Amino acid sequence: MATHSWSPDNFYLKVARDIKKRFPECCLISDVAMDPYSSDGHDGLVRDGEIVNDDTLPILARMSVAQAEAGFDMLGPSDMMDGRVGFIRQALDNEGFTKTGILAYTAKYASAMYGPFRDALDSAPKSGDKKVTR
Repeated sequence: MATHSWSPDNFYLKVARDIKKRFPECCLISDVAMDPYSSDGHDGLVRDGEIVNDDTLPILARMSVAQAEAGFDMLGPSDMMDGRVGFIRQALDNEGFTKTGILAYTAKYASAMYGPFRDALDSAPKSGDKKVTR
């Protein structure tokens, strides 16, 4: 459920607050996705082996609001869930973060370049992969 992503004890949010306090003019940009906070390594909520798009959106929204509260100026949702940008925008606006930007990814690729990132976060998918084939 990625609950640590909005926890007051989250070191990532604490560091962002400290940076903004010391350097208020800097622009902080953050990633929004569940994979660093989940044991299965997927960007969305997994239920019975399937990523559940609509149930993921409120989690991403809460994560986004926590990041905006911490001082991030721009959020980059990398989760690839349908409808995420609108859902996140509404949540941010409802909480008064109308000036927090959203930098939406337009594409992701199956690339070995993601390997070091996944290794560092221990976030490689535990089952299946992140590719969508048609």
